[in-house]
Amino acid sequence: MDKKRFVRDCIFHLALVIMIVLVDQLTKAWARECLSVRPVILWKNVFSLQLVFNTGGPWGLLGKYTILLTVFSVLIFCFLVGIYLRMPRTKRMVPLRICAILIVAGAVGNFIDRIIFHKVTDLFSFDLIHFPVFNVADIAITCGCILAFALTLFYYKDEDFQWKK
Repeated sequence: MDKKRFVRDCIFHLALVIMIVLVDQLTKAWARECLSVRPVILWKNVFSLQLVFNTGGPWGLLGKYTILLTVFSVLIFCFLVGIYLRMPRTKRMVPLRICAILIVAGAVGNFIDRIIFHKVTDLFSFDLIHFPVFNVADIAITCGCILAFALTLFYYKDEDFQWKK
């Protein structure tokens, strides 16, 4: 792949990251502004929007270790950007690059919250199954991880990862 196309792809993927982070930050700002008084019930006993602050990681784990989670976010960000830059620019690797974009965008969205507010703003609540409240960044991270796992299991072969050596 020529350098011009590489730069164009990187700019496009950076724009996707920025777009996901913007949607995440806008929904969180809206939640802090509008949901502080009371939750919005979209489907009674099934799905609602409610304001929850999380000082921890997924499911509120490591709640007293916000600084550790912030450092972890930076490390994941650096690792994934490094992998992204080393990944072959073939059509076969596009799905894996999208996974990296989703995970990076989610990590950046939650990182911004941890830096500014020292906690992450969550707002989507599945009341039916008592699932932890989550946000757009969490959705991006989860989708990116599940997709990467499924691709690694069912789509890619060992030979596809020879570039790592």
